[in-house]
Amino acid sequence: MKFYAVALLRSRGVLPAQLRLIYLADGQLLDYSPDHAGLLRFEKTLIAIWRAIQTAGATGDFRPNPSRFCDRCAHRALCPAFGGTPPAYPGWPMDGAA
Repeated sequence: MKFYAVALLRSRGVLPAQLRLIYLADGQLLDYSPDHAGLLRFEKTLIAIWRAIQTAGATGDFRPNPSRFCDRCAHRALCPAFGGTPPAYPGWPMDGAA
């Protein structure tokens, strides 16, 4: 919910008092009351993540991150973590979306 709080803060200039997530299956509620300093810290984290994505996209440096989910992955034959060779990197799209 922090992501949505940052989006509201940046798009409307308003710090939301409370955000609420409603689980439709059982009606359970999850409330979050953000604070300005916490959102600014989270925004810095988001910016750092986006910069890392941009750098990886520009350089083609996508390092594997093995986890328990690898057991079910359909791409193990292409994954360097399992001795595979990924296909040639086609490059970062240059449509201005980055």
